[in-house]
Amino acid sequence: MNLKLAAAAVPILLWLSITGSNAQNSERARQSLSAMAGTMSVDAETEMSSASVTGCHFMFTAVAQDLIYRQGGYIGVSGNVGVRRANNNFGIDLKVVVFDIDSSKSSFVLKPSAPSRAYLVGQDFQTNLSSLISTVPSDTPGALVSLFQFHPSFGIIMNGIGRGKITIAFNRDGGDQDIRLPLELDVKSVSDSGQRQRSDEAVRSFRRCIKTMMPQ
Repeated sequence: MNLKLAAAAVPILLWLSITGSNAQNSERARQSLSAMAGTMSVDAETEMSSASVTGCHFMFTAVAQDLIYRQGGYIGVSGNVGVRRANNNFGIDLKVVVFDIDSSKSSFVLKPSAPSRAYLVGQDFQTNLSSLISTVPSDTPGALVSLFQFHPSFGIIMNGIGRGKITIAFNRDGGDQDIRLPLELDVKSVSDSGQRQRSDEAVRSFRRCIKTMMPQ
């Protein structure tokens, strides 16, 4: 695995390593993937430049079943979503990194598979796709970075925070159908049995960051 691929895969590999990597454990690995499916971790990150806050983001890691493109095969999804400030302008960025997970080999094999479309889904299936400004090339294997106008994306994020869940959607292989992945914002970690440790720290940190970056 090359360095860029390894760096992108680290969040997923760290979680998958707890299930073991021997061939005889492939069934156990599949059972663990099934138990862990969903949000695996969410953290908040504050970006600063010249002593000023310039970005507030949720960093996420998840495992999901792809029932559309992989006949129920598992995928690892990581990335970030949040608000970024450039001068006095605010925008929303979303980075989605997708890996196909193959647990049938002697160890987990992760194959990067970047989507060609990614966006936020709000309540009543409102989306921010029409406010897409551009997609930005990324040297992260499996990644797509999308930049959106501030509205309606910020409202979707804040509404999601109020409900404790932000939903992202993305396609595979340039396809027309999209996978919806709800991210539970209070998940701090997950065990191989699927037990989730929960905390509101990520939400509280994100709110503090937004309040600092966007004072009323």
